[in-house]
Amino acid sequence: MKLSNVLVMVVISLCAIEIVQVTSQEKIVGGVDAKPGQFPWQISLQLFFKGNWTHACGGSIIDKKHVLSAGHCVVDDTNKKHYRVIAGAHDISKESEPSRQTMDVCHISLHPNWTIYNHWDLSLVTLTKPLVYNDRVRPIRLAPVGADPEGQVCTTSGWGYRFYPEKKANAGNTSDILQFINVTIMNQKECGDILYPRHVSEICAYDPEGIRSPCFGDSGGPMACYDDKGPYLAGGVSWGRKCDKARSHIREYAWGSLLTDTTNLELLIRKAHHCFW
Repeated sequence: MKLSNVLVMVVISLCAIEIVQVTSQEKIVGGVDAKPGQFPWQISLQLFFKGNWTHACGGSIIDKKHVLSAGHCVVDDTNKKHYRVIAGAHDISKESEPSRQTMDVCHISLHPNWTIYNHWDLSLVTLTKPLVYNDRVRPIRLAPVGADPEGQVCTTSGWGYRFYPEKKANAGNTSDILQFINVTIMNQKECGDILYPRHVSEICAYDPEGIRSPCFGDSGGPMACYDDKGPYLAGGVSWGRKCDKARSHIREYAWGSLLTDTTNLELLIRKAHHCFW
């Protein structure tokens, strides 16, 4: 196994999707175009910046009212008017996509154990109105109790950079079309040995060929793993090293007690009780 390609994500989980074989010729970093509606739980979390709405992070629909993303994507959780959620998008550059649903944010809750060091790197975004489910907008179920995806091939998706920007002024080329890659979940000890010992709230995933990885703009996006009931949300993109450099494809995903222990999830939902219709 090439250890130059490992990712880190948050564990989360409803709909069946196909694991598509990605070849080394196909040109997230190294991703391929998703089909419209292939990942109906995928959202774009956008930030109002310098007079424009800009894609900032990914996220996952878990029900009509709520989206899960990364904690570090919404650290400034007091300014909810600066954020919006786009569901049903395929080409993020096309505001006129008929499948698109644009939602304002009512409340943002960080995981109670979140820290700036990305431990419990999860956030719950509550919408001002419910999503309308269709073939392009659907939830993904949370990880079942006792889920252990180690060794599984899972899928992560997003509209992030295609390569690492060496300078902020030279931002990496983003993709307008939703991209995806397949990754393999690592053993926790091996993950700690390669990077450094991490918190139990995180897991690692990697591309065995060492050429594919989430990058900036993919944070918070889903990692979907699969069991006999279909896909479930096994994690969300948290952090990693330079997207196209040595060891860059080892990535961490926030592993969710928020997802498998519903107590924390219910706590965050209660914090947004004023949003319920």
